[in-house]
Amino acid sequence: ILQNQTLPLIPQNAKVLHSDAINHADMYRSIQAISGTPGNHSTFHQRLKYNPDTSKGTDDYIVAHLLDKNTPLQGLGYKDATSFIKNVFSKSSDPTKVRAIIDINATFNGVPNIDIARIIATELKKKPVSPPIKQVLFFNEEQILCALDVQNPAVITPLGSSDVNELNRLLQSKPNERFTYYDQSHTLGTDIKQSSDAKALVFVDEKTEYQAFIQGCMRMRELSQNQNL
Repeated sequence: ILQNQTLPLIPQNAKVLHSDAINHADMYRSIQAISGTPGNHSTFHQRLKYNPDTSKGTDDYIVAHLLDKNTPLQGLGYKDATSFIKNVFSKSSDPTKVRAIIDINATFNGVPNIDIARIIATELKKKPVSPPIKQVLFFNEEQILCALDVQNPAVITPLGSSDVNELNRLLQSKPNERFTYYDQSHTLGTDIKQSSDAKALVFVDEKTEYQAFIQGCMRMRELSQNQNL
């Protein structure tokens, strides 16, 4: 009865509803929340009361993971986007695992994200990995997440969601078959699933603030496990 009579009467909407820190909090009568990076607590919904006494050591916990993993640090000069990206790939300790660039300090300021995505795709084709990377994810000028086809960079697919199941369905690929470019404005809050053993290249400079660094690093949601920078 449920399958044949009741369920067909329920209207369905295939769209993914957007939620953020504001409208999500308004959906519930009472809320308790946990944040791995509480430095941006001033942006929390006005109903949420931040208690600094229970958050001590959270950021240092992330730094401790980076130290425990012997995260390498290298200094590189910048001439242009193409040569810089080629250089950072060549200096990576394990380029076969690299699945993201996190540009915290806006290294590519003034260069359109789509151009950076195409440069990345060119480098990925030079040194194919297994399984091959099929798409480069980036945000376009309208702040819409898009996928650039590595084998045919002229093909750009706008995506309505960063939900991993939706990305898998739309792109017919898995997280380890996708590369993500996080431009500076999307190094905070962006949640895109990365493969469990993925590595990210993180760009900072002497002007990078501590909280910006922590937030950018945590685009790798499983950094406390097998993901690395």
